[in-house]
This record gives sequence, C-alpha cells and structure tokens, in this order.
Amino acid sequence: RTIETMRSVLDNFCVVLVEPAKSLNIGSVARAMMNLGFRDLRLVAPREYDRATAEVTACWATSVLDAITTFEALEHAV
Repeated sequence: RTIETMRSVLDNFCVVLVEPAKSLNIGSVARAMMNLGFRDLRLVAPREYDRATAEVTACWATSVLDAITTFEALEHAV
C-alpha cells in the first residue's frame, strides 16, 4: 500500500478519552497516536486539561494536541 492509502485509512479512526483526569496522560496518548499514524483525538468532559502540561509528554505530537476536539458527552464524540 502507498503512504497516501494508509493515511486515508487511518483518518477513518479516532481515539476518544472519557473524563481524562491528567494532562500528562493526554500528552502520552497523543505521542502514541502520532507514532502509530493516528491524528484525531477527542476528549469527553476532560478534567482541568492543560495544554502546556500535555506537551511535556507529547514530545513531537503537538499537531495531535492542536487538533484535539472536546465534547460534553460521549455520544457527541463518536
């Protein structure tokens, strides 16, 4: 498969975190997503999300953090 084909397949998936409590964990998830080629991270009712703290563990996955969308309820995120 070509890189473009793989990219379009991965764009059909999202990662949803429900009520994440630690910004460092959100950053770690963003880093793992970037390593695997996923880009769509959705947060449902995050508790005190702090972007600067998430960047500590996100490393080079700031583009994933830039694209985060937040939702009030799980049914809206999926």
